[in-house]
Amino acid sequence: MVTEYAAVESVWDITEQYTMRYSKGHRDETAARILDHASVRIREQGLESITVTTLMKMAGLTHGGFYSHFESRDDLIDQAFAKAMESSVEVWRRISDRADGGQCLASIVEFYLAERHRLDVGNGCALPALTTAAHRIVDQTLGSLSRNRCEGPGWPR
Repeated sequence: MVTEYAAVESVWDITEQYTMRYSKGHRDETAARILDHASVRIREQGLESITVTTLMKMAGLTHGGFYSHFESRDDLIDQAFAKAMESSVEVWRRISDRADGGQCLASIVEFYLAERHRLDVGNGCALPALTTAAHRIVDQTLGSLSRNRCEGPGWPR
């Protein structure tokens, strides 16, 4: 008995139709969303506040999907802390670029101590988050500090 399947050109057409559940950038966008939540939570509540379950709930995802984005909780913390530091350093660089002459550091300190910055903990500096876990910080987290240092005129060496 011979049956014709004229509507289907090939098996690959069917496979492609059913395997493309998400857009190509979905995985990266999801990981970025998780990192955004983690970086805010680290700044607000410290490194120890990061639990996979809580973080995935914040991102609107299930606990099971975590390991398709990160190798471990430590991997997530390292990446989230690095993201937080990159954000801080970018702000410092913009302030430094607008500062007069050798007033770079003074301008950053003025910004850092301003009430608006102090009250916006979730988007503020990540360094205070290290104080609660300083004795257990992994080398990679410390490495993100040195990767994100500021350099240029007006910066102390």
